[in-house]
Amino acid sequence: MTLAVLTVIETSLARLMRVPAIVAKGDESLRQRIETAITVALQDLSATRVEELAGGGDLDEEEPGEE
Repeated sequence: MTLAVLTVIETSLARLMRVPAIVAKGDESLRQRIETAITVALQDLSATRVEELAGGGDLDEEEPGEE
């Protein structure tokens, strides 16, 4: 993946991880439930997980014979 894509993913991750505290407004139980839900969703969308489902490997690498 390109550096730009990884930077966007990291920025989005940082913003999403602030959501539980903002939404819960002091309700620790609610904050933990929201944080868990976001973490699970992000794991499913992670670059590593997508690469695994796509057959593994670096998405920037060219297949043999490609120009």
